[in-house]
Amino acid sequence: MNKLVSAVVIVAFLALFCNNSHQVDVGDRLVRTFGIFVDLPLNTTFASDFGFAPISGECDPNFGIAYAHNGSPSKAKPTILYFTSAGQLSGYGSRMYGEITNNLIGTYWVPVDGENNQYDLNIATRDVSLMCSGKIAQESVGDRLVVNQKVNIPLTLEDAQMQQWTPGNCITGMGIHHSYDLLHPSNKTMTWQTEYLLPVMPMYNSISHNVSATLINVPNTQRAFEFAGSWEGPFPSSFYCKNWCADSGCNWSGNPTWTTIHFLFHDHHQNTCTNVPCKL
Repeated sequence: MNKLVSAVVIVAFLALFCNNSHQVDVGDRLVRTFGIFVDLPLNTTFASDFGFAPISGECDPNFGIAYAHNGSPSKAKPTILYFTSAGQLSGYGSRMYGEITNNLIGTYWVPVDGENNQYDLNIATRDVSLMCSGKIAQESVGDRLVVNQKVNIPLTLEDAQMQQWTPGNCITGMGIHHSYDLLHPSNKTMTWQTEYLLPVMPMYNSISHNVSATLINVPNTQRAFEFAGSWEGPFPSSFYCKNWCADSGCNWSGNPTWTTIHFLFHDHHQNTCTNVPCKL
């Protein structure tokens, strides 16, 4: 790798840990699982109506107070929601069961204390100053998407391009998919090495260019497909490659089976895939 390419890779990687240049309101809702569209609560007032209860009740200064279905994440219902001490949504994520490649552990998949082969990936939507302070924010969902309060997800298509996220297919109802290659960041292509795929894929509205959804991916089977289930899949790699353009050369090393879960921030009917380079 020559010095110029190395410098581009370093700059792109560092951009993941910097604030987005465009601060926008992430959305007006949080909806889980594409195709089923399950609304999730935006505040603690309605959390119990959706079956969510506090896991411990303690306020984590990085995320807020964790909630899960019946107070405990499970293979059937792995979604975790976070709320500030003032009761506003402050983050979301999922628990994964099974083995995961070592280089994704820590920054992305965080081991669950006292559990074997259980990991959480959480995405904060608000600044840490709001988590346990009792302060009220004006945004419904938040003004950022930060994986484990470490890695920033671009909020606009323009930021994604600048930070070397690879564009993929636009899928109606979701948006323009983007992926990030941790080994060789590029806004042109991927290396297709499974262990270097950043496990969060943002999507962008083709008209507003604002983030419309995120996808959390796991390169193994979490739970067999069930109607109204939390997880989507499992999918063979050939099907998962539909997230990228037909001419992308998608060919995942090891040919894993993928499981995904989508979180959407707007009315999915707004994602019409108008004037895009490729779509499914």
